[in-house]
Amino acid sequence: MPGALPGRLVPPSNWHFTIRFLGELELARGELVASGIAGTALPPPFDAELSGLGAFPTPARARTLWLGLSRGGAQFTRLAAAVDVALAALGVAADARPFSPHLTLARLDPPGDLTRLITGPWRSAIPFRVESVVLYRSELGHGPPRYTELKRIVLHQ
Repeated sequence: MPGALPGRLVPPSNWHFTIRFLGELELARGELVASGIAGTALPPPFDAELSGLGAFPTPARARTLWLGLSRGGAQFTRLAAAVDVALAALGVAADARPFSPHLTLARLDPPGDLTRLITGPWRSAIPFRVESVVLYRSELGHGPPRYTELKRIVLHQ
């Protein structure tokens, strides 16, 4: 499938679920955020399954091609809500957009019509386990983004 995808593909090494994008943070503030999340009642580890293509903002004018979830979406949403509680306690304003768990596969510029691809026959399911939340530093610029792990917070039973 990857060879058939349109747009600028996200390298598999950069695949992740963004629970919350925080923008520019000083290192000390990032450590405070990581401690706040670690000190919050996070849900236990859970199983999820990637299945089904989608596009933002719409399939007809797609800028982002993504894989959705056929299982684990509710758990991801609970995890995002717990992270939001921790961030609110640190004075970080809530995100105006509702949380939508997805894995970005490609970005399109200019936008394209992906209706046929999204409604096509591809229906594989890819199971995986969510066992941690990771705070990353994003480095944007020349080439694909680079992510440096700052703190891994393990989900406990």
